[in-house]
Amino acid sequence: MRTSLIYPVFMIFVSIIVLSFLFTFVVPKITKIFEGTSASLPFITIILIWISNVFHKLWWLIGALVIAGLLTYKRLKETKRDIIDTLLLKAPGRILQSLYISRFALTMSFLLSGGLPILQTMKLSAKVTGNITLENKIMTARGLVSQGARLSNSLEGFPPTFLQMVSTGEQSGQLAEVLKRAAAYYEVEFERKLQRLTSLLEPSLILFMGLIVGFIVAAVLLPIFELNQLIK
Repeated sequence: MRTSLIYPVFMIFVSIIVLSFLFTFVVPKITKIFEGTSASLPFITIILIWISNVFHKLWWLIGALVIAGLLTYKRLKETKRDIIDTLLLKAPGRILQSLYISRFALTMSFLLSGGLPILQTMKLSAKVTGNITLENKIMTARGLVSQGARLSNSLEGFPPTFLQMVSTGEQSGQLAEVLKRAAAYYEVEFERKLQRLTSLLEPSLILFMGLIVGFIVAAVLLPIFELNQLIK
């Protein structure tokens, strides 16, 4: 996943640098032309000048807010990991949920094939998911299984397709094999969702940059055209 997101993240990083340079150094020199004119400026040009002034005069505040945001996220990840992990489960397309389920199913299959009891298998597999929210749900299900409930009826918050596969494995007595197939299925699903995400993200970034550049060009050219009309 990190490998697939290298290019989009690089584009975001470059875009931020380019836009910061434009609004901090280039745009202020261009907009100085309009400061001495008595003609009223277009609304879009006023917005451009305001954004440029914010970047030019309050760049230190923007940098401080970015650093504060990163530190806050790091702090929340350490103290409120359950909240962060719950949000990750609900990420667009539930892409990370597929990854977590694949990890859980593959580990369960491997341990069950090795002859470990299901309760011990669930305890070990829960820690492998990488998501504290999903881990807690698995441990809750473990408590229900220890009381005699079926695994497929105890796993709350899992996709119906996965629960149906688990139920089939329980009824056929081939739970380990079915979980292995489920892990392969959700791994393929994760890769498909990731490919779809990156294929949408890259043109979206290009479109966003195009809109920003178009906004700057329009904001600069509109008052120039109006000045030409006044001169004529």
